[in-house]
Amino acid sequence: MKRDERHIRILDLLKDRERLEVDVLADEFNVSVETIRRDLTTLSEQGMLRKVHGGAVRFQTAREQTFSLRSQVNRAAKEAIGQHMTRLIEDGDSLFLNAGTTTAIFAEQAVHRRRELTVITNCAAIAHTMWGEGDTDHRVYLLGGAYNGIDTETSGSQVIDQLQTFQVDHAIVAIGAMDTANGPMEYRVEAAEIIRVMFRQAQNRAILVDHSKLGKTALVKICDFDTVDQVVTDRLPSDSLQEALSRSGVQLHVSGLIG
Repeated sequence: MKRDERHIRILDLLKDRERLEVDVLADEFNVSVETIRRDLTTLSEQGMLRKVHGGAVRFQTAREQTFSLRSQVNRAAKEAIGQHMTRLIEDGDSLFLNAGTTTAIFAEQAVHRRRELTVITNCAAIAHTMWGEGDTDHRVYLLGGAYNGIDTETSGSQVIDQLQTFQVDHAIVAIGAMDTANGPMEYRVEAAEIIRVMFRQAQNRAILVDHSKLGKTALVKICDFDTVDQVVTDRLPSDSLQEALSRSGVQLHVSGLIG
């Protein structure tokens, strides 16, 4: 297993555990304890986890992995979600897409499966995908604002102002977490506000969320469930979350991925 693959797997393991021990990880990956310590040091310096004596613990609700790492986690699930979402839109529709790995993977599906879409996004990676080297019939609007090159996204008041000039058919967004008590959540205030404005300016509001984010919390509540029209995921949520979605009239779509 290559170092980057090992890093992704360590972060994935940490989602379900409060603490990871160095010696356990060394056995898990069949590498030396010193190699694992170097891995944890690197991930700690990147802000992905907190290194402690003998192991590592996850950051709390204000932290999230980088875009490049997140894009590789649960990739098959996100592809299944994206493919399913393309069946819920039509040729010629207008879409908001926020900056997120699941929306970026949806764009990879939609660019070839749909025609003449109008896409408004604050994510440069999504804009480039939908532009398709200039060989597609989609119209793409990239919102300007403060640029974060790590996540290829823009944010700030300029983005909010521009969003409010559009009225679209669908707001399709990726989120950081979702649980029964709090609903959809994000790790950053700015990201949550962009989603709220996208939802206000859209006829249909859809959330794309893979199973690893269900039953989890993040720093900022985005909205109540009754603001959402559709949730597309890859596994059935818990009974309590299904009931909360049903009570609020949210259509739950589960992609065909099994596991």
